[in-house]
Amino acid sequence: MITGSARAQQRVATFAIDAEIRFAGPAERAAFADDLTAAVTELVGRHHSEKGRKHRLVVAVHPALDSAAPPPRTEPAAERDGGGV
Repeated sequence: MITGSARAQQRVATFAIDAEIRFAGPAERAAFADDLTAAVTELVGRHHSEKGRKHRLVVAVHPALDSAAPPPRTEPAAERDGGGV
């Protein structure tokens, strides 16, 4: 998209939201997912049109890495597996 928009000398119409949330437990995470699904479904239904340009909406919730924690240790496969092929 970026390459194509540069060739066409047009900006790519994008929008992003970035947030961090903590859940007390799995039940709260599930309730959040249910609420988010309902909200997105309602918005898509209200704003969708068969005319116009299609846009892709992606929403992801995943565990965040702790930026203060050291990165996980990685070793070459040969060292990790005892050097065999």
